[in-house]
Amino acid sequence: MNNGLGGTIWYHTTVEDTSQRWFTATGLVTNREHLVQVTVVSAVTESERSSTLAVRSCGAPGTPDAPVRKSSTSTSITVEWSAPEDNGCPMTGYRIYLDENGDDVADQEIHPGAGDDTNPIDPSLDPTVLEVQKTGLNTGQEYGFQVRAYNARGSTYSVWSTIKAASEPLQMDPPTALIMSSTSTSIMLKWILPDLQGGTAVGYKVFRNNGVGTTISPTPDTTCQMEFNPAPQQCMVSGLTPGEDYLFQMLTINDIGEGPLSITTSLKSATVPARIDTHRNTLSKLNPASLKFEWTAPADNGATIYNYNGELHFVDDGSVKVWSGNGELANPFTATEVLLVGPGPQYNLYENKQYKFRLQAENIMGLGIWSEWTSLTEAPRGFTLDPPITPRNFGRHTDTPVAGYVKLSWDAYADYYTPPYILETGGDQLAHITYEVWGGKTTLVQLNMTDDQATTHTEAVPAGETWYFKVRGMNSAGLTSPFTATLAMISAEVPGKPNLTSATSTTAGEVVLLWDVPAGITGAPIIRYEVSNDNFVASKLEVVNTATSYAFSGQSQGARLTYYVRAVNAVGPGLSDSESVCVHPGPCP
Repeated sequence: MNNGLGGTIWYHTTVEDTSQRWFTATGLVTNREHLVQVTVVSAVTESERSSTLAVRSCGAPGTPDAPVRKSSTSTSITVEWSAPEDNGCPMTGYRIYLDENGDDVADQEIHPGAGDDTNPIDPSLDPTVLEVQKTGLNTGQEYGFQVRAYNARGSTYSVWSTIKAASEPLQMDPPTALIMSSTSTSIMLKWILPDLQGGTAVGYKVFRNNGVGTTISPTPDTTCQMEFNPAPQQCMVSGLTPGEDYLFQMLTINDIGEGPLSITTSLKSATVPARIDTHRNTLSKLNPASLKFEWTAPADNGATIYNYNGELHFVDDGSVKVWSGNGELANPFTATEVLLVGPGPQYNLYENKQYKFRLQAENIMGLGIWSEWTSLTEAPRGFTLDPPITPRNFGRHTDTPVAGYVKLSWDAYADYYTPPYILETGGDQLAHITYEVWGGKTTLVQLNMTDDQATTHTEAVPAGETWYFKVRGMNSAGLTSPFTATLAMISAEVPGKPNLTSATSTTAGEVVLLWDVPAGITGAPIIRYEVSNDNFVASKLEVVNTATSYAFSGQSQGARLTYYVRAVNAVGPGLSDSESVCVHPGPCP
């Protein structure tokens, strides 16, 4: 063995144990190349020296760590590694192997790809190269990488590392707002998945500012909660100030890492106006055919309402006419009522026709949801009609009154659609007119009618009780006339016929009548008597209810006249009794 400096080989030692086939030289200087020869010594002689073996005074490199990803694209991977312990001999270089099918067996050497891999000091090795790029890979495929570290003493292998041919996602487009899913204090963000560059989506980060005049926070928004949710591509950012403008940026995360931030976009914490649910048809008119609609402004949801749009639906044929307030942001329409007047092509409004109307509000976020159609049951029900007039000649029916009942009557309306075309129904057809009778002893309520189109009504009322009644008409629009005057009516019969016991004339021009009070109970007391000498045609004199006689004066002397008497109660006059008398002095024909 020589001194490692190129000197001659000299005897070093003898190994006495003939079974030992190795020897450790100690006390050497690190990283010197020693020349070694061995002889075999027996009891008889010593053999010739062996061939010369050059041996470094160091160990092979320590086991290197597996290569790791430094950077990558969808078709290339750059791996890097760290130099292991050299164990006394400087590193001479590295070889990198590629496993293409995951069996932990090298399919090719990608670095340096030249020289003798058994020679630790091969000229192709370079200890300063600690990274290498492999191109031409299949996007998304996983590859194995292994490093073989060399020093002058030998080489060692790392374990295999598995790295996907992929990179961080590309820059994504800025998010947009799902306006219909947003509110005045939250924005529903929606975005498009960018090119994942062979990676697998992991999630997303949303960054925003705190409103106008502030910068975007470097800390992701905590309300989106999509950092570990690759789907769906939307989230709600909440806790915002109504109507405020916010700046947003986003990035996509895959299993390789985070992509770059999107460009900045500005989104408003607002949505379309709320649905209108307070609109009503408040007025109708026959001529010109007109309908008025009123509503309460809905919530603007963070953006000022500047217009309203409507649709007028003709019930007969289903045709629709559009209406708009024609408001603009710079010149808003903020009225909450509209009067539509026809006829004509604009709204197609005609007399005695039915329509329904719906609305939507508009702001810079867009058009709100359509309201429901206006009611076809709440007056005026979308009909172009006026109210009817007050029913005429309301009172007790001319039928003979019966105790226990009150029978009422009134005049029917004139038919607007037949000559002489008198407007009493508000313009409606007579067949569509109904009536309401209200009555009661103290409080008036609507009474049930057997036929609400009839012009009579009979109500059961306890005999002797006085009830109050009124009536009004109603047309197809549900529009009602003013009530008639309220009338008091007693449930009773007319008085019986008084018995005229005598009619005498003993004084010139004077006739005296005597009668008996009518028999029977009618349910109402007699309030007076009425007497007449012409059957109540032109002559009708009232007599107090306590009297049973009456004297006529100034009668035509010598004439034979007939005199009448009848009782009257709250229901009306009863039957009369009569007798003819020759007015004194006679003689009479």
